[in-house]
Amino acid sequence: MEWMCLATPDGWVRLGWTHRGLAQVQLPPLDPEKPAQFNGSPPSVSSISIPPDWQKAAREELLQLLAGKPVPQSRVPLDLPDRSPFWRKVWLALREIPHGQVLSYKELARKIGAPKAVRAIGQACAANPIPLWIPCHRVIRSDGTLGGYSQGLEWKIRLLQREGILTSGNSPR
Repeated sequence: MEWMCLATPDGWVRLGWTHRGLAQVQLPPLDPEKPAQFNGSPPSVSSISIPPDWQKAAREELLQLLAGKPVPQSRVPLDLPDRSPFWRKVWLALREIPHGQVLSYKELARKIGAPKAVRAIGQACAANPIPLWIPCHRVIRSDGTLGGYSQGLEWKIRLLQREGILTSGNSPR
């Protein structure tokens, strides 16, 4: 896997690429107590052999996604890991949650035809390697509370606020 770091208003975001596309996204920690997920200065984009059109699309879309703006048709190819068919099904269903909307883990389980797999949905969300492009931050608990987020709850709150789903002190529903 090759890595590319992009400067954003939120800090450096690290993107992992394979020859098939974007395979991993690491958001910077928002909690100053947590260590960064990579050390040293970010690598120069020009020294990485990721196709220039992928780099450009990733840069543009990343800034849009972090700003809470929709990306109607992503131009960034994704390389989902070979995990269970169930997780892959969940990740693809997550991509269908419209910008500015949320689903509960239970609703998502029903949507993919596995109504009793609520916990497994949570596990698939936690294992999502490509947050933002696979918007698992849009999945909440049935009672309207947020639940967890692989990149940290602070990120989930920030992303939901930027999409207009969550306002300070309110639940998303």
